[in-house]
Amino acid sequence: MIGAAPPRREHLRAALPAEPPRPLLVFEGAERTRHLLVYAAIHIVIFGGLAYSLATNPALALIGVLLCYVLENVMFVFGHVALHVTFIEFPEGSMMTLGHHSFIHHYRDIRAYHRSWLATRLSYFYCPRLGLRSMSTRGYLVAQLCSAAAIAAFDWRAGLCALACMWSMRSLQSICHEYYHHDDREGFYWAPTLRLLRGLEAIGVLSTTRHRRHHRHHLHSLDKVHDWTDMWLPGAERLGRRLWREMLARHVPGEERMIDAIRGVFTAYAALHYAAIIAGFVAMVRWLG
Repeated sequence: MIGAAPPRREHLRAALPAEPPRPLLVFEGAERTRHLLVYAAIHIVIFGGLAYSLATNPALALIGVLLCYVLENVMFVFGHVALHVTFIEFPEGSMMTLGHHSFIHHYRDIRAYHRSWLATRLSYFYCPRLGLRSMSTRGYLVAQLCSAAAIAAFDWRAGLCALACMWSMRSLQSICHEYYHHDDREGFYWAPTLRLLRGLEAIGVLSTTRHRRHHRHHLHSLDKVHDWTDMWLPGAERLGRRLWREMLARHVPGEERMIDAIRGVFTAYAALHYAAIIAGFVAMVRWLG
């Protein structure tokens, strides 16, 4: 019919080959012990690095945390859009750990994050399943270590502070998403962690109510996604909406054009992100003396 609207583009998983559901990655025995040690080491760097920086150069620590908070939340938008791209175009068996646990969390079991909390939290730093083959490992853990090393070459104390700031914001990002969906927060979280999360929610940085809106879509409406941030940042939702529209426009059922596009966009942003971290900390050291 002349003047009729074009048919709505379908953004479904129907074009993907059928495959059995994949279980959550849950560590047990020696494997769990090994990953707990890695998780502990990350947080020793976070708490030790922040404590040392606050004692020796508090201005650097406080400004560094603020800088990393802003940049982490911008990066989260890019990564979050990338996750929802994989939900449309990627076979379940090929998903990295964070993507797969997020897929289960959205469409099968809302409790997936805290049912496998260790693997899920670590997957915000590196992919326990794929290691260096995963874009998440290269884009987060490896890039963060390289950025901290570059800053440390200029001033080792600033490098330690930068790594602690980056990892603290990354860890907070992983815990707050889990927190939104936990029905036994008092029994699950360490008391100081719970107080921190509740305090951030009280001042509007976190919002359980806002996050619930993100889960109104389902497997038959994979393109109906909104509320792209887990922590408040002005302008971040607009960025997420714009990026999501750009990705959806590239979708061709049975192909991975959205994945190719978001991979390129994420890589370009990551280069700017870590350049800003390095330049920011070096500039702060020079400015603060």
